[in-house]
Amino acid sequence: MRLPRSLPACLAASLGLSLFALAGDAAAVGEGHDGFPNWSERVMLEWTNRARVDPQLEMGKCGAACGEGACFKPVDPIYWNQSANHAARYHSAEMAKQGFFAHDSKCALVSNIATLFPASCDGSAACACQASGTPTAWNARLSLFGIGAQGEIIASGQDPNGAFYQWLYENNTSTTCAYSSNNGHRWNILTIKGAMGYGMQGPSVGDFGGTPETGKIPSASHYPASGAVEFWANWFDAAGAPKLALLNLNGSCQPMAKTRGLTDGNAAYSAKATVSSCQRYYFIFEDAAGAQVTYPTTGSLGAGGGTCADWDATRPAAGAGCTCTPSCSGKACGDNGCGGSCGACSGGQSCDASGQCVTSAPTCAAPKQTCGATCTDTQADAANCGTCGHACGTGELCSAGACKAGGCATGLTQCGSGCVDLTKDPSNCSACGSTCSGTCTGGACLGPDGGPVDMGGGSGTSSGLGCYGCATTQEGNATPWLGIALGVAALGLARSRRRR
Repeated sequence: MRLPRSLPACLAASLGLSLFALAGDAAAVGEGHDGFPNWSERVMLEWTNRARVDPQLEMGKCGAACGEGACFKPVDPIYWNQSANHAARYHSAEMAKQGFFAHDSKCALVSNIATLFPASCDGSAACACQASGTPTAWNARLSLFGIGAQGEIIASGQDPNGAFYQWLYENNTSTTCAYSSNNGHRWNILTIKGAMGYGMQGPSVGDFGGTPETGKIPSASHYPASGAVEFWANWFDAAGAPKLALLNLNGSCQPMAKTRGLTDGNAAYSAKATVSSCQRYYFIFEDAAGAQVTYPTTGSLGAGGGTCADWDATRPAAGAGCTCTPSCSGKACGDNGCGGSCGACSGGQSCDASGQCVTSAPTCAAPKQTCGATCTDTQADAANCGTCGHACGTGELCSAGACKAGGCATGLTQCGSGCVDLTKDPSNCSACGSTCSGTCTGGACLGPDGGPVDMGGGSGTSSGLGCYGCATTQEGNATPWLGIALGVAALGLARSRRRR
């Protein structure tokens, strides 16, 4: 595997964003371990997993800057790994103490840096660096912390929310479904599998690698530190939705709502509360079998900022609202009143306000419209000619929304019992039955990037020139882009390398 080229020192000092990557692994966070992780590091892991359950929600917010946004699908959570957390925080600290911004360390690190940091070395050159030698490469540094390097992302942002969105919303106008130097941070966050750890004691760092600590609640945290706070927790269980999802805040419990996620078994739950001083909290879930799952497994997290400990071995008692009896009487789906679910609908159905699964009317692309539970072109459908339910007589064709005996109007072609415009009908693009998944323009099927799309079926011949949305594997080198810079500079640079 080729190693990334090093950054020029003069350029690295002014950067706002950068990354490297190799391949994937996993880890889950709960109790604190010798001060790891801290609140900011927990937030970034939770933001990662809540984005992974429904990437399209985030891509919709990102807009044109996330050109390949349609490529991302829901994936399993990535889990916390303490060694990766340790390595990431060290790199954050050494960049802050030694005044640089790059993936590779500024000096040749002492071989026992993982033992020294943070107890007897704060990342300063005096304790971290050998007297001479080649600067330690980023992946070699991870190896010193016991991590098989899969990737690293760094950002100048020193607020967990701001840093995360520097990575997730990086600018890439290409619609190609492949890893590249322009979308590498986002691609890694939304696709790499396994374990990782974030670090923040200066610039933000994410290191991928290590052995996962799996669990049904892979991550959870709160943001902002105080004030109008949102509490988030991810749920991951092959058995489906939890029966119970509660936030215990200072001894009072409130139901959490499923806020993100396309499936019940891989979703993000949230609750809101106002926090003005240090308050202890933890999450209480109950799986489909009735077993209780808490996060953290023992102890509690702290909200309120300041000197409020991120994790403490004590936890608030179960007070008001903490005993909740799910109620699903007469309901096939929907909320059970305790943050859990009464069931999920399938087969294209959705859950109505009364908790019943009903057939949803489809969303139809023009020129088609909804007739019952199907999409049809009322300008060419003999069973729904001109309007839903209006059927043409025997031997008649539906042409331009009217039933006619004989041939089609000028400019239209008979396909089945209807008359269509082969230059713009996505179901008959250039030929009867030639379907177009993009936009049919002048008889050509085009994707969002204006390029040709392979068409399916039909008696005609499709373009065969390209397949919009097909994923490929690619390695890329860095190119600069103007991006958000928090705390360092207004120029960001994305550098990426990944091998699957």
